Amino acid sequence: MNRKMKGKKGHAELFVLVALLFIVALSFIVANKVHVGFQEGVTEMGDQPEAVKVMENTSGVYKILDYLFLMFLVFSLIAVLISAYFIKTTPLFFILSIIVLVVLIIISAAYSNAFELIIGDDQFIDQASTFSITSYIMQYLPYFMFFLALIFLVVLYAKSRESGGFAV
Repeated sequence: MNRKMKGKKGHAELFVLVALLFIVALSFIVANKVHVGFQEGVTEMGDQPEAVKVMENTSGVYKILDYLFLMFLVFSLIAVLISAYFIKTTPLFFILSIIVLVVLIIISAAYSNAFELIIGDDQFIDQASTFSITSYIMQYLPYFMFFLALIFLVVLYAKSRESGGFAV
């Protein structure tokens, strides 16, 4: 067994995932706000061919970022579930896992509320409509994390001894 995986119990990935989702979503919103400000500045400069070309090349990126956020979520979920499958644990930790699940939901609710406060600000309200998928996921982040954690617990604890599921 790999030394890095020896003492790992698998709950840290979910907390890291929640924090990463918040950071990525927030960075998309801020990047779009900066881009809109840049676009307004270029519009004020007049009809300069270089500036118009740059704006045409960069305006399509933000349509893709919303779908990239969804792909990031899906691939992260797959990675967390694969790591849960390979972690050996004992059913004695199940009660502790339920407590960790409750803490995870509380933390994800705090991140969701913080995101809602940020995009509810007058300066970022237009960017929230640009990233509809990202805003939806962040709005319902506690629900997503609850169902992900339930699947995680099933994968983590539903392995039999024959498949190497329980640590001895």
